[in-house]
Amino acid sequence: MEKEELTLRMGNKESLIQIRKDERDWCCSIDIRENKEQPSQGWRMKVSLDELEEELSQLKMEEEQLSPDL
Repeated sequence: MEKEELTLRMGNKESLIQIRKDERDWCCSIDIRENKEQPSQGWRMKVSLDELEEELSQLKMEEEQLSPDL
């Protein structure tokens, strides 16, 4: 199963977007949390939902080799 994650921070809220793909289906989940800590002073940006959807559509998924121990 392929998996990608994107974390967005807005003020004291954090959104985690997870995209998974198996042999036939795609699954996208968005988890929104409120941070109890001070937000980091990292990069911040504002995007519209349309811009986000457009950029997500351009993501390329890479397959990982499974460990033979599994």
